[in-house]
Amino acid sequence: MKTNFLYILIILAFLAGCSSGPVKPIDTDYLTEAVPAGFQQHTFFKTEGLGTFCAVPGENSIVFSSKHNSSNYNLYLKNLNDDKLTLLTNEPGDETFPAVSPSGKVLAFCSNNEERWSLNVMNLASGMNTPLSLISNVESELISPAWSPDGKKMVFSRFSAELEDYEICILDIEAAGSRNPKAALHFTGCIGLFPKWSPKDENIIAFQKANQIGENWFGLYIYDIMRERTIELVSDPRWAAINPSWSDDGKFIAFSAVNKSGSSNNIWAYEIDNSKLYQLTTGSESNYQPVWRKDRVLFCRTINGVTNIWSLKPEF
Repeated sequence: MKTNFLYILIILAFLAGCSSGPVKPIDTDYLTEAVPAGFQQHTFFKTEGLGTFCAVPGENSIVFSSKHNSSNYNLYLKNLNDDKLTLLTNEPGDETFPAVSPSGKVLAFCSNNEERWSLNVMNLASGMNTPLSLISNVESELISPAWSPDGKKMVFSRFSAELEDYEICILDIEAAGSRNPKAALHFTGCIGLFPKWSPKDENIIAFQKANQIGENWFGLYIYDIMRERTIELVSDPRWAAINPSWSDDGKFIAFSAVNKSGSSNNIWAYEIDNSKLYQLTTGSESNYQPVWRKDRVLFCRTINGVTNIWSLKPEF
């Protein structure tokens, strides 16, 4: 089961290594450039070791996974305006894929402390740093959780032996505390990774999916829960669209664009209403894993083999 997660980490490592030139993934008449303002660096690591991260709703802080101080990934809390780090987890295994609830009080994340990847929650408000297993007895690998706008449900990817791929699943939080947590799960049958719930529509989830079966090159899609329908948003045989993240108003989805030619990957935004694409970053640095927070987009930027978290303010 860990092999599947390593495959995802390899994708992230590949992104960090693509840095030979700017991405121009599609025809220029389909693009609109957004001029970024106020680039800002928020972490200042000197060596590689940064993993996944998320913003904390209502706070000026982030939670990220890092192996800078250990051989495995731990979770840290950091205010964006200072250098203070608070260690949240320190378990024998890895903790990653953090996602904070809309209330800012509960942290969901993934852990492999029980040999396979399971979904866990932690109470940030009380300061309790003992991970509480949510549905670890579900016999499958669970990764990349995200919260519904009302904080009552989660969406995540589950490795399905039947589908031989990651399937998007929905979890009812209250029902997950019952004696039969499987009853709280809705298996959509929709193959996809890194699902993110629309902040304005409880029936819409954005995610990435391979353009063709067996490929590692992804397109950007949305899943309509009520209609059980998948809709393609962004896809091209020459490049991949990965790591979707919604703007707070639900009008844009930021994502990473990776060119098959090996040129650098950059951050783009897709406008839902008119299907326009906006390029948010340029240059030879590797920019990926966007996370929208208010009017800014946080993202990972790799320079000379070292990754840190930066942000920019798009001007559409």
